[in-house]
Amino acid sequence: MKEPSTLSGQRARASVEVAETYAKAATAILAPAESGIIVGGTTLGSYQVLELIGKGGMGEVYLALHKLLDRRVALKLLRSKYASNRDAVKRFFMEARAACRINHPNIVAITDFVEDEGGICFYVMEYLAGEALAARIARGPLALPELLRIAFQIVEALAALHGAGVVHRDLKPGNIFLERLSEGAERVKLLAFGLVKI
Repeated sequence: MKEPSTLSGQRARASVEVAETYAKAATAILAPAESGIIVGGTTLGSYQVLELIGKGGMGEVYLALHKLLDRRVALKLLRSKYASNRDAVKRFFMEARAACRINHPNIVAITDFVEDEGGICFYVMEYLAGEALAARIARGPLALPELLRIAFQIVEALAALHGAGVVHRDLKPGNIFLERLSEGAERVKLLAFGLVKI
């Protein structure tokens, strides 16, 4: 049997390795890239693209402004190499549709889906200020009260999904967002419905 101090050291190293893995995942999923599908200032329908704010496997996420309503939103654009693939477009549409099936405070709200004649395909979702759970974990262990608060909201979101017949299938810290609210409060939002099963 190993000494307690040795076990503690191994657990600490394992925790650091897990945190580093989550940090790398968050960087790959949400970190701004140097270049994107489109450039800031581009207009897509009623939306003026402001900046690239994240990248995923099949798409890129941009901060945009609805020009008429003066409202900030996030646009998730399907990468051009997938936009000509009907199966990829169908899967992208299913991602948007799955999230739209449920109106819940812990699930990102998607409000529109656009496929234009020029081959650009995107959906519109609420813009969230905050950080991915992966980034929070990378900074160190969560205190028990914070962990329980986050876990409770994740369970609430999953219960709403399952109640609507939707299975997320890609639940991980990089797909859980901690939305920053007023006065330091936070709300969990589930993202990334690309692998859902309906």
